Amino acid sequence: MESICISLPAELHAQLKRESEASRTPMTVLARRALSDWLHRREHDPLGVDLHAFAVEHAGSELDLDEAFERAAQGSFHTDDL
Repeated sequence: MESICISLPAELHAQLKRESEASRTPMTVLARRALSDWLHRREHDPLGVDLHAFAVEHAGSELDLDEAFERAAQGSFHTDDL
């Protein structure tokens, strides 16, 4: 297995640590799964990934008018929402 070293913002590190402790799963395993899931979604649903990023960036603005955008910002976007 290859390895990398990444720096995380303090709050993201704290969230990962809390989840690690709660699930009794090493932080590296959780990070690996999250990255793998993101890359899989990016490869198989690039529109959904881009829409999610747009929704998060524009949440609360005049562009935040659609319930599908709201669900996307909460991470529950599905292509059926289009």
